[in-house]
Amino acid sequence: MTVLTRRTLLRTAPVALAGAVVLGKASSAQAIEVSGGTLALVTPFRVLDTRERAGALKYAVGDAEGITIPDLATLHGVVLNVTIADTEGSGFVRVADTVVWPPPTSTINWYADGQTVANLAIVHTHGEAKVAVQLGGRGGKAHVILDVLGYVT
Repeated sequence: MTVLTRRTLLRTAPVALAGAVVLGKASSAQAIEVSGGTLALVTPFRVLDTRERAGALKYAVGDAEGITIPDLATLHGVVLNVTIADTEGSGFVRVADTVVWPPPTSTINWYADGQTVANLAIVHTHGEAKVAVQLGGRGGKAHVILDVLGYVT
């Protein structure tokens, strides 16, 4: 199984994506043909940063929100960089589609105060223009940041 990271996506070597092989070299704002679809990398843009909201409130355990992703309504999925920052306690974040909820796994876990952790997530969206974000664990809090890196058609 290939672990998909931004570094992997930007290499010249073929990359497995859901059983399909990338046929070209990836670079910013370039579409990559894959068996059964296309992975289109875009110049990264931010769709969520709780540090910039009024009051800069962190997500707490149980908090959930649907986040609208521009240009996603007719596509199959989105490639996201998910970051948590300024953590308190321990916990996890789930990022997934809004159709099959909740997902069986977490996207990011943390275990101590003051951590900043990031992870790449490819979310199948079933044609919805949203992804859902939920914080879980035991009393933890964290800021959540979502950056869109690409789309899957």
